[in-house]
Amino acid sequence: METTAVTATKAIIGDYTNFSELAVRRGIDIQVSNSHSDFFVKGTLAIRADMRAALIHYRPKAFAVVTGL
Repeated sequence: METTAVTATKAIIGDYTNFSELAVRRGIDIQVSNSHSDFFVKGTLAIRADMRAALIHYRPKAFAVVTGL
């Protein structure tokens, strides 16, 4: 799922090194399949990867939102 925290015309900038953490809730899950449409006949593989994570900002004043991108 894509985030709804910011739109495509905004960005969050700040001191990620000192005041944020990427908390991984579940490791990376990779799935490979050839059962879509005519992928088996053509020898094509579909690869899907996902993970659950949360970006935590410990000090909100260390970050700012840039708009108009």
